[in-house]
Amino acid sequence: MSNLQIIEALTDIVSKQNEIIHTQAEALAQVGAVCAEEQIASVDGQIGRLLGADELPFSL
Repeated sequence: MSNLQIIEALTDIVSKQNEIIHTQAEALAQVGAVCAEEQIASVDGQIGRLLGADELPFSL
Protein backbone atom coordinates (compact mmCIF):
# COMPACT_ATOMS: atom_id res chain seq x y z
CA MET A 1 0.00 0.00 0.00
CA SER A 2 1.47 3.36 -0.99
CA ASN A 3 1.63 6.41 1.26
CA LEU A 4 -1.10 8.05 -0.81
CA GLN A 5 -3.39 5.04 -0.36
CA ILE A 6 -2.77 5.10 3.39
CA ILE A 7 -3.57 8.83 3.54
CA GLU A 8 -6.74 8.28 1.51
CA ALA A 9 -7.83 5.42 3.80
CA LEU A 10 -7.12 7.46 6.94
CA THR A 11 -8.98 10.43 5.48
CA ASP A 12 -12.00 8.21 4.85
CA ILE A 13 -11.86 6.88 8.42
CA VAL A 14 -11.65 10.38 9.90
CA SER A 15 -14.55 11.51 7.73
CA LYS A 16 -16.70 8.62 8.95
CA GLN A 17 -15.71 9.31 12.57
CA ASN A 18 -16.67 12.95 12.05
CA GLU A 19 -20.14 11.93 10.87
CA ILE A 20 -20.59 9.68 13.91
CA ILE A 21 -19.44 12.35 16.34
CA HIS A 22 -21.69 14.94 14.68
CA THR A 23 -24.69 12.62 14.98
CA GLN A 24 -23.89 11.95 18.64
CA ALA A 25 -23.51 15.68 19.35
CA GLU A 26 -26.89 16.37 17.77
CA ALA A 27 -28.51 13.64 19.88
CA LEU A 28 -26.95 15.05 23.05
CA ALA A 29 -28.05 18.57 22.15
CA GLN A 30 -31.65 17.37 21.74
CA VAL A 31 -31.73 16.28 25.37
CA GLY A 32 -29.87 19.38 26.54
CA ALA A 33 -26.71 17.52 27.43
CA VAL A 34 -23.47 19.45 27.31
CA CYS A 35 -20.20 17.73 27.93
CA ALA A 36 -16.50 18.13 27.21
CA GLU A 37 -16.87 21.84 26.48
CA GLU A 38 -13.24 22.60 27.30
CA GLN A 39 -11.94 19.76 25.12
CA ILE A 40 -14.19 20.82 22.24
CA ALA A 41 -12.97 24.41 22.48
CA SER A 42 -9.36 23.25 22.62
CA VAL A 43 -9.70 21.03 19.56
CA ASP A 44 -11.60 23.75 17.68
CA GLY A 45 -8.70 26.08 18.40
CA GLN A 46 -6.16 23.52 17.17
CA ILE A 47 -8.12 22.99 13.97
CA GLY A 48 -8.40 26.73 13.43
CA ARG A 49 -4.66 27.23 13.88
CA LEU A 50 -3.88 24.31 11.57
CA LEU A 51 -6.16 25.63 8.85
CA GLY A 52 -4.95 29.20 9.29
CA ALA A 53 -8.32 30.43 10.52
CA ASP A 54 -6.82 33.80 11.40
CA GLU A 55 -6.05 34.25 7.70
CA LEU A 56 -9.59 33.49 6.48
CA PRO A 57 -12.13 36.23 5.69
CA PHE A 58 -14.75 34.23 7.63
CA SER A 59 -14.85 32.30 10.90
CA LEU A 60 -14.75 28.53 11.12
